[in-house]
Amino acid sequence: MLFKFANKYFYRLTETLNNMDYTSIFNTILDMRTVYNKHANLFIFGNGGSASTASHFTTDLQKSIVSPNAKNIFKVICLNDNIPLMTAWANDNGYETIFKNQLEPFLTSDDMVIAISVSGLSPNIVSAFKYAKLHNVKTTLLTGIRKGGKDAGEYVDNIISVPCEDIQIVEDAHLSICHCIFRYLRANVQGKDAYNSLH
Repeated sequence: MLFKFANKYFYRLTETLNNMDYTSIFNTILDMRTVYNKHANLFIFGNGGSASTASHFTTDLQKSIVSPNAKNIFKVICLNDNIPLMTAWANDNGYETIFKNQLEPFLTSDDMVIAISVSGLSPNIVSAFKYAKLHNVKTTLLTGIRKGGKDAGEYVDNIISVPCEDIQIVEDAHLSICHCIFRYLRANVQGKDAYNSLH
């Protein structure tokens, strides 16, 4: 039974990834490269499991996206990593403000905002994107199939949507997408052929 379950699970994950539209991933990479070239800031965040993916993505980008002369390191900030600050904002202003309030002192028009949210409906994600849109900042949302409510998607430039309603499958896909973006950007910044860098 375990082997049948594993086979079905990974088949569904593979099928989901194969059914994705990669256009928004490509557009996100172009926007991220622009941010990198301008030495601007990239802000990433999410809730729950998506918060761990945001932390992982931030680590990959900040540590390993370095130009050959090491003069330009990606300036990436994960807004869900400062737990004391998040709880302070949540306690005083409400949980829906925890990302927007962190953006307010720093965000400029050259920056970029990326959020990871399976539903795309979290009030704190929506609030942060609404604030970013007011400042003409490039934005990307990694999400799944969204249903009803105040959708963050209406405030973003690029929606990378995983065509699945299974939360764990969507979260698996999000990490794969983040790795894909990271690997392509790293090769691109280092002047290498991204396709041939895959072994």
